[in-house]
Parts: sequence; structure tokens; C-alpha cells
Amino acid sequence: MRVLLAPHGTRGDVQPTIALALALRARGHEASFVAPSNFVAWIRAHGFDAESNGVDVEGTMRSESADLHSLRWLMRHLIESLAPLFTSIARASEHCDLIVGAGAQIPAASVAEWRDVSYVAAAFCPCAVPSSSSPPPTVRTQTLPRWVNRLLWQLGGPIADLALRPAINRGRAQLGLRTLDSPIAQLMNGHVLVAADPDLAPLVTTRVPDLAAQTLAEVRALERGAIVAGGWAGLDRHIAPADDVLVVESVPHHLVLPRVAAAIHHGGAGTTTAVARAGVPQVILPHILDQYYWAHRIEALGLGPRPLPVDLVTADILADRLDAALGDPRIREGTAALGPAIAARNGVTAAVDYLESLA
Repeated sequence: MRVLLAPHGTRGDVQPTIALALALRARGHEASFVAPSNFVAWIRAHGFDAESNGVDVEGTMRSESADLHSLRWLMRHLIESLAPLFTSIARASEHCDLIVGAGAQIPAASVAEWRDVSYVAAAFCPCAVPSSSSPPPTVRTQTLPRWVNRLLWQLGGPIADLALRPAINRGRAQLGLRTLDSPIAQLMNGHVLVAADPDLAPLVTTRVPDLAAQTLAEVRALERGAIVAGGWAGLDRHIAPADDVLVVESVPHHLVLPRVAAAIHHGGAGTTTAVARAGVPQVILPHILDQYYWAHRIEALGLGPRPLPVDLVTADILADRLDAALGDPRIREGTAALGPAIAARNGVTAAVDYLESLA
């Protein structure tokens, strides 16, 4: 089986597909990639063929014009990305038997239709799948009545169609495909692979310097040391290394997280799952989209204190949250109990089983 993996987004969208590719290769299948240009070299370092999809996601998100809190900016960026995504995925898909899209990957479904091969959308959060259990990822509040969640999904589909239909149909026309009145329905009606732990998830801020300083101050107030992973937010540029502080750009989660007392992070799907797998309490400061879902789930499962939206962070409140994460016996017992269960599961193997069943 020849599988084209087409992730688009941040590292959290790309890294799981590399894990999937490694498992596919171990089963004797052939995996290749079309991915954001800033991840191509990393993917190739794992021994896979990879082509750029024509978009540098990291460069875009780091640009001065980026406004990750603006739905209008996010939508405009997505629309501008559709043309290069259509072109690159169509080119890379020539010999594939199956296409797996991940992240903000809309054109892959149309390309699969054009190639007459199966298509699977990988979602890293159940909130990406319409249901009454949770609202669309653009909604921050996670405690709405079920009927409100359902209504938001019903209203959101036509709005997304209106915004994306012209660009999607231009790409489809280039492939000789018919136009779609409801292109979002094409994504929702296909195969979906929800890549999220079933216990955790059943079925960049403009204040970086202040946030970094406040967080480090509270860690030190508790007489703890800190490992600061800068990431794309550039936290490492605002904190000086010291005897009690290790500052790095990134860390291997599977090696570092089991050795820390608690983790403070943004609430991305990958990071949340990695911390939970390590059996470590977590304090989540959600920024955008599905991070509010993960923050809610961690609180509901007793794996961390009540989340604190990053815009509302103050030194006193953050200190209370961190103190609860470190000192609440219920949280420590919950993380210790659930961590091994999550670690024992192999979602990648299950995903390959599913893809093989389709082929």
C-alpha cells in the first residue's frame, strides 16, 4: 500500500503523521509526504520522501502581521494556502493508493476524489468532528448546553462554506472536478481517524515576555527548578539560563516529561496527551481553538487544576494553579493512575489497522 500523508499546520499536526509513517513502513507499506516547507527536512531525516506544499507555516505564524487570536486572519491565511496545497498534493499523489490529510488540510479530499483513491482525515481532537458533545474549535466556552453546541455546528457549516467555496472550487476546477455547493460536507462525510486518547478525549500570545517572567517567578517562589522550552513563541528569548533554569528551544517529551513534577503549557493536542501519558499534573493556559477543549478535559478528569486562558494570566492566579497541580493529592493520584493506561495504548498500530481495512 502506498500512502501519501498530507499534514498541514504546526508540529502538532506533522509529528503524529511521522509516527504513523514509521508504523506503516514497519508493516511493509510505503509512505511519503507533502507537508509545510519548514518541516520537509525534518521528515526527510526520518527516511521518507517529502515534498513542500508551498507554505511555510512557521514563517507565517512568526510574521509581524500574524494575529492568531483573530478568526478573520486565520481564515484569510487558510484561503491563501488553498491554491498551493491543491497544486502540491495533486503533484505528489500520482502513485498513491490512499491519502491521509491532517490539520488544516482541505484540498486532500478533492485530490483523492480526482485520483479515485481513498481519503482519510486525521483529527487530533474530537471537537473537530461535529457533535453535540462539544462546540466547534473556534468556540472557547466548553460548558454550553448540548443543543447550543449542535446549533453552532449547524450555523458554522454554511458560514465556512461561504468563505471557502470560491477558493476550493477554483482548485477543483483545475483538476476537472465538479463544483461543490457545500465543500465542508465533503470533509465531514468521509473517513475520519480521530487521533486522540479515548480517556483524555472520548468519542501565541502577544504577552510572551510578561508570561515567561510570571511563570518563572512562580516556579521559583515554590523553590522549584524549571525547563523552559521556547517553541515558536520564543519563550527562550525572554528567559536567561541560570542554576535553576534550563532554557532550550524544544525538548523530547517522552524523555523529559516523566522526570518533571508538573508541566505548564498551551493545551495543544500533542502536548496534553504527552503530559498525561507521562503521569504528570498539568496547568493549561489555552490560547486558541481546540486548546480550550483539552483544558476542559484535563480539569474534568482531575489531571490538573482549572485552566486559565492565557489572556487572563496573573502572577497570583498562576501561583494558585501551580500550587494545586503540585500539592493536590487528587490530581497526583489521577495522573499516576491514568498515565500508564494511556502509555499502554498504541494508537498508531490501530490507525494502520484501520487504513489497511480500507485498502
